[in-house]
Amino acid sequence: LLIEEGWRLEYCAISNDYTYCPVEFDEFYKQRRRWIPSTIANLWLLVSKSSKMTANNESIGWLFIIYEVFVIISTILAPATVILIISSGLSTAFSLSIIGVIVSLLLVSVIYGVVCLYTSQKTQLD
Repeated sequence: LLIEEGWRLEYCAISNDYTYCPVEFDEFYKQRRRWIPSTIANLWLLVSKSSKMTANNESIGWLFIIYEVFVIISTILAPATVILIISSGLSTAFSLSIIGVIVSLLLVSVIYGVVCLYTSQKTQLD
């Protein structure tokens, strides 16, 4: 990170930026698959080296570091929250056991994770 070396980030209202946006879903999926782990890794690096970051850059304070800790925690908890909401809805709508629904959803999540880790992107998208 450039911030680690003392570089500053500043807001500029009149800046121009150009980017390539994915047109097809395949391209979008591949882009998100690259960006999500790197975003989490960069957030973790920022938090783990927070002393150095705040010392080298006057634009980054402890309030920002605390905010980034909450971002990491919410990123980890979000999938579990979705599973609990879906299980509650299924349990209520179909009068199913909440434990059985949660176990079923967790099993589906684990299978999905294994498919993501061990199959090619082409297999996942087809």
